Amino acid sequence: AHHRVRGVIASPTSYILLLKNNVIVCPALEKVIVWDARKNVKLNEMSEGTSTVTSLATHDEKTVAVGYEDGTVRIFGIESQLSSVVLSGHTSSVTVLKYDNSGTRLCSGSLDTNVIVWDVVSQSGLYRLKGHKGPINDCIFLQNSNVLITSSKDTYIKLWCLDSQHCFETLTNGRDEVWSIAVCSEETRLIAGSNTAELRVWSLNQGGELGKRKSGEKVVQCELLGALVRKSKERVNCLGVVGSVVFCQNNDATIEVFKVKTAEEQEKLLKRKRKKLKNSATLAQDEVSLDVDEEIVYVKTIKCSNKLRSISCRPIKKAKGGIKICCLFTNN
Repeated sequence: AHHRVRGVIASPTSYILLLKNNVIVCPALEKVIVWDARKNVKLNEMSEGTSTVTSLATHDEKTVAVGYEDGTVRIFGIESQLSSVVLSGHTSSVTVLKYDNSGTRLCSGSLDTNVIVWDVVSQSGLYRLKGHKGPINDCIFLQNSNVLITSSKDTYIKLWCLDSQHCFETLTNGRDEVWSIAVCSEETRLIAGSNTAELRVWSLNQGGELGKRKSGEKVVQCELLGALVRKSKERVNCLGVVGSVVFCQNNDATIEVFKVKTAEEQEKLLKRKRKKLKNSATLAQDEVSLDVDEEIVYVKTIKCSNKLRSISCRPIKKAKGGIKICCLFTNN
């Protein structure tokens, strides 16, 4: 409900985190405030220094990584409200923070165009990845291979092999800035959101660990499959995935919802498609495949009362298939 976020001062350059038990972590200028949305009360407040909070991330929901406008990253205990780790490596504002699946590595992207992968345990930088020519907008650690995917305002998406710390693939999004990226379908699909009315989709074929691949074989093979058409004319702000559901938060008051069809649903659709083309001489049966908009289908558009700054989603355990969405509006 809208009254639950009343009174929160939110940084215009950051986003929110929805944790379990309806706990929300919000940026508030140079502070980070933890709210109990159910009771509408402030639980904790974290602050060190005078720099504005520009990014947030959590792995275990007990600590939160906070990126600042001055380029530093601090890790706070949500209950203790104390900063146990300070990471300094960027010369400009930290634009994105993401943990890997184990929570031991943290990736930070910045306006300085650099990407740094940090070892949270030893509290040190592992490596700095250079190659983008514009500010970093998003990043994703793949779980099935030691690969990091980054996107930037320079219109490129880069795939980095973290075993050798080099970029082995650069995907182009035409002349459009890539604002957000997401992976779905068990990390076999990469979705990119930009200024256009389309979400571009690539296939990801992960070829295995270093040493197990053939000589010269890429860690991940990528192929452009097509695009999903958005309803909004505004640019994409953020892409999020919960299970088989893909959320596209636009730079207006709308959230577009897409759903990835299950393997069974895709197989049934493919059989029907093959049956229709059975008498066609142009395509063999094994050449018939699903288009990307048949695999990932548009479901609905959620319209909010005000322009959105960011959203955070998580599954509802008590409701099978249910998803909770927390929204941060630009009007505070």
